Amino acid sequence: MIPPGADASTRVEVLRRVLFTAGAWNDNCPFVYDMTDPYGRKPGNKLLSDYLADRRGNCVTMPVLMIILGQRIGLDMTAASAPLHVLVRFRDDAGKLWNLQATSGGFPARDQHYRDLLPIPDRAMETADKGRGPCGADRSGHSPAVAIWMRWPSPGSASTGTSTTR
Repeated sequence: MIPPGADASTRVEVLRRVLFTAGAWNDNCPFVYDMTDPYGRKPGNKLLSDYLADRRGNCVTMPVLMIILGQRIGLDMTAASAPLHVLVRFRDDAGKLWNLQATSGGFPARDQHYRDLLPIPDRAMETADKGRGPCGADRSGHSPAVAIWMRWPSPGSASTGTSTTR
């Protein structure tokens, strides 16, 4: 579905459509926001495996999946966190940073949108991606979202702070 030689903006649009638009590729069942648990308080709703199974996510699972898939298709994506929210930061081919709102169809959102809705200081938005390698990778080579997901304890396991097998 990605045209050969597609630029980063085209790849983001294809990713957005595949994830959040109903079509034959997803049995007309796109990934959507779970309005029954908007704060992700049900333990199962915090698991990427549950999100993949029921296609209902929250402000953690939705951006994590978008970032994982985006990075797999060569996009420079990372996570930025805010109180009660995680957003996707995307750098296009020209080097411009974009916020993508995974909980609202993956569409772009201005920094001011987050400042108005959430208590995010200007400095946090300006420095969200500084000090990291390509795609926001940490020293392990994983994006922050992927690194957090990999260290998330499996149900029934003791929380040791070490990576779990997925």
